[in-house]
Amino acid sequence: MVKVNGISLLREAQTHNYIVPGFNVSSIQMAKVVLEGAKQANSPIFLQTNPININNINANGGNIKELNELVNLHPLPVALHLDHAKKLIMFKSALMNNYSSFMADYSEYTLEKNIKLTINVKNKFTLSKFGFEAELGIVGGQSELIKKGEIVKNLYTDPEEATYFIKKTNVNSLAISIGSMHGIAGKINKVILKEINNKVNIPLVVHGGSGLNAEHFLLLNKHGIKKINFGTALHKIFYNNNQSKKMINLANINSLKKFVIKICNELNSNRNDYK
Repeated sequence: MVKVNGISLLREAQTHNYIVPGFNVSSIQMAKVVLEGAKQANSPIFLQTNPININNINANGGNIKELNELVNLHPLPVALHLDHAKKLIMFKSALMNNYSSFMADYSEYTLEKNIKLTINVKNKFTLSKFGFEAELGIVGGQSELIKKGEIVKNLYTDPEEATYFIKKTNVNSLAISIGSMHGIAGKINKVILKEINNKVNIPLVVHGGSGLNAEHFLLLNKHGIKKINFGTALHKIFYNNNQSKKMINLANINSLKKFVIKICNELNSNRNDYK
């Protein structure tokens, strides 16, 4: 199946009551395993690369052309997604390399600057016709978000700001900060999640999915989350915490495939178009 755009994946998820996983990969071999797991689970996915992932793919002897070939040969819907991009050259390069979904991340800036930069990149490359995600609020790691055992409260996405941001930018989907954290188990703020979902009318996205479980997924699906990103867990499993990334063996491959199947099945558990 030829790759699909991000909009179509999220619309299907809204229509049929499930969440689409976004899997970040940093090598061609890793992408092959993720796609095989998604195939076995009969699940659509976002196959994702951020700028660091792209550098790693190239450093490991691969290239984005190979990634495209894998996606185009895959029998199920896949969006090739550019994740956490900031520089205009990254968006231009991704378009030239046939990406079908895009995410701009200017969440570290003030609200107004985030809006200005998001609108600029969206209009410059007409990204809304593919699927354009932005982020409001910061999803960091443990060292960034925890101070003396307390979650830094001002890093949650403000529901009123989310409404304002969407009105100004007209993005297709919005990544929000509700307590999930890259690499660790965060505590989901149900009040903020529900309030944001009640105020907006576009698909919502959660990053830092590696610390979440099946119970979280049911809650998130109920309140408008249609895409969850996974990266930290995938890389820990596949590379077995080996930073050199040269110790891949059959056990790593099988473990990653099982993880992908598990996540896909859990995110599709309420899907209403399965027989």
